[in-house]
Amino acid sequence: MIDNAGQEEREQQVATLGHRIGLLTAHINALSVELATAVGEFDAIGGWEGFRSMAQWLGVRAGWRQADA
Repeated sequence: MIDNAGQEEREQQVATLGHRIGLLTAHINALSVELATAVGEFDAIGGWEGFRSMAQWLGVRAGWRQADA
């Protein structure tokens, strides 16, 4: 059984980690938008020239699977 002090410590950990997860998720979402924008611009200017497709370029240069590209 957790005593009162132990329960308060656990609740603080839960709150701190929950907040951290929320912040990290917001950063990931913002970076995903930035990445998608950059990929779109790169595709629009034909930056993948020399490859069969933008998807192939992403596979070689960014390690993306064909399905992800």
